[in-house]
Amino acid sequence: MLCVIMFPSAYIYFLKPFVQIRNNTLLSENLVTVIVYGSLAVLGAATGSAGLSDAELFPRTGTEIFLLLCLLAVAAGGFNVAAEYTEAAIPILRRTGRLPAMRPAGIYRGSFSFVNFCSIIAAAALEEFAFRQFMMGGVLRALGMSLWPSILLSAFFYGMNHVYFGRFAVLQKFTSGLVFAALFAVSGGNLLPCILCHTAQNLILYFYAVTRREQKGARV
Repeated sequence: MLCVIMFPSAYIYFLKPFVQIRNNTLLSENLVTVIVYGSLAVLGAATGSAGLSDAELFPRTGTEIFLLLCLLAVAAGGFNVAAEYTEAAIPILRRTGRLPAMRPAGIYRGSFSFVNFCSIIAAAALEEFAFRQFMMGGVLRALGMSLWPSILLSAFFYGMNHVYFGRFAVLQKFTSGLVFAALFAVSGGNLLPCILCHTAQNLILYFYAVTRREQKGARV
């Protein structure tokens, strides 16, 4: 089962040519992501290998602490954006002596769309189910792996599944994956903080790209 969920990006790469929405790369990408990760979610639930009813590996939190953790998770989405930018900017700063402008992935180009907005949330939620619930809470736990190795392995596979965005993307997404996995652990195996953090990160990039495009259009 671990082999099935290690590299979902391979399934995404295979399906991309068959799922193309005209003039909407973001929606095309997210739709394929939803199909692939949604299928993994169904597989995990159907086979009982996602560990949906068993989170003994993870420390449990009270209601008040959990709500605070959810708020911190949203803020952590901004931290992830800053961390990923820093990791990409440092080599450029060393080479040129100047900090580059933040450039979100090309899929975020375009004007605002409510459908795109919803697709970002759906894709983030299903990615978290695959890499945190299915992988950490299900498969790795069933293999007897302890907490910290499971956090590192989950983050590693999450990073490797973004290699098609470029070599720096692996390190960037590994860092973000550590944050998502840590949130999953300290929340007692609850996916909500991970989803909030992941969604906040992607929406920040989306709205930044949309605003940047509108500002450029206004100057023309």
